[in-house]
Amino acid sequence: MSNTALQRVEAGLFALSGSLDMDSVGPLVGMGRELFAAENDIRVDLQAVERSGSAGIALLLEWMRYAQAQGKQIRFINMPQQMNAIARVSGLADLISSK
Repeated sequence: MSNTALQRVEAGLFALSGSLDMDSVGPLVGMGRELFAAENDIRVDLQAVERSGSAGIALLLEWMRYAQAQGKQIRFINMPQQMNAIARVSGLADLISSK
């Protein structure tokens, strides 16, 4: 298991940390859904993400789909440069914006 974690910081704010890869992302999908269930406006701080490949972008997209289906807002903040680069190359930079 990796050192990846998703934790609630305060109401509506969550911190994602560690390395996002094929092994770590699977459990995070459900963990995010559970943690986000009680929130309507969700912010996920990505500052502590150490490494991410396309699996990390897929995780963010899955959380976005969940939020949209539940009528919730989700934003990703402090997106690491590596994740921004993958999003740009994939044509997803406008969809997964980091403000």
